[in-house]
Amino acid sequence: MGGEVVTPAAAQPPHALPRQAWLSSDKLLVIYLDASHADIGHVTATVQAHLAAGADHVIAGAPLGADFRTSITRLEQLAPALIPLT
Repeated sequence: MGGEVVTPAAAQPPHALPRQAWLSSDKLLVIYLDASHADIGHVTATVQAHLAAGADHVIAGAPLGADFRTSITRLEQLAPALIPLT
């Protein structure tokens, strides 16, 4: 990869679009998902959809500036639902 960063034009690729059609096979597709407000079922479904569409990694986290303690609590709530997806 040589430090190259590939950024989508304005949004994530559609869930049904295979990674190879969007990026060449030597690229790594990493998705950041703001998991601070959505319910656990929605976050889990979104992670599954990105993985099914070819994402190599999906990172669930909180936005910059969010309360640290609240963010950790939220991630602890999400973990049991996300761990089986790994």
